[in-house]
Amino acid sequence: MKIDLAPHDRRGLMVLEGRRGTFLCTRNDLIGRFLEMYGEWAEAELALLEPLIRPGDVIADVGGNIGAHAVPFAKWVGPKGRVLAFEPQRYLFGLLCANAVINDATALHPQNVAVGSEPGRIAIPAVDYRAVGNYSAVSLADSKIEANAGAPAGDGGPEWVSCQRLDDVFADATRLRLIKIDVEGMEGAVLAGAQSVIRRLRPLIYLEVNRPETGDSLLDRIRALGYRSYWHGIAGFNPGNFARNAENPFGALGDVNVLCVPSEDAFVPANLVPAQRFDDVRKLFPGILGEAGAMARWRRRFRTVLGKDRGVGG
Repeated sequence: MKIDLAPHDRRGLMVLEGRRGTFLCTRNDLIGRFLEMYGEWAEAELALLEPLIRPGDVIADVGGNIGAHAVPFAKWVGPKGRVLAFEPQRYLFGLLCANAVINDATALHPQNVAVGSEPGRIAIPAVDYRAVGNYSAVSLADSKIEANAGAPAGDGGPEWVSCQRLDDVFADATRLRLIKIDVEGMEGAVLAGAQSVIRRLRPLIYLEVNRPETGDSLLDRIRALGYRSYWHGIAGFNPGNFARNAENPFGALGDVNVLCVPSEDAFVPANLVPAQRFDDVRKLFPGILGEAGAMARWRRRFRTVLGKDRGVGG
């Protein structure tokens, strides 16, 4: 089922029923476009994590976006569990809140904050949400955290949002099953601000490791916390997608993550290879990160397809 809320509005808003729930999203964005084309987003990630999550669990979803992960997380933990989904972009946070309501995800608690190594406030880069783009790729890694609390952009200047440490958010917590981290270059900062809670509660960690310049340092951080890491590389296109759509404009492009397990835990994930160094990625998952220019070519095609669908210029 698909409902176009405003077919001639440049926001491209729609409501879609997919494999993991019903979502308010925009076809201007990569995740919304995936949901429209395939009825799912990052299904291989959810399939890996679902058996590891139990009723009553507590989950931190750092990089919550519109809730494509947080909504099923909330269903899995049930009414006695809790999912804190952190999304600093106000527009995506609005969609996240709407999707929590649409799906009756009462365990889902959206948080309009950034997560980092220290508390304060951080500026959000300007994004035109009426234009085609990959909103989840917006990075705060180059933004400086300031000491003042977050405040709205009442004077027309930069939009600020509060930045919090997971150590502070979960200071009084007695359980934490999973930390999922997908924050476009701020992964190290998130881990640095979660040292205490990780050492105390020993959650599983599902971490994006896509960047050659930071990959080895992230793996070293995980080892220093007393964890074993396992590669989980997933192609963007799933041949068994919910919509049964055989069109694949992405080739082998996708994401590389690691599932991190406390060293004292006997659990060993089936069919995943231990992560040693980032150089392993290109051998284990050929083409998944793409050659230079591959993503730019796909973005151009994305704009062309969007323009044909909506009768507007790319």
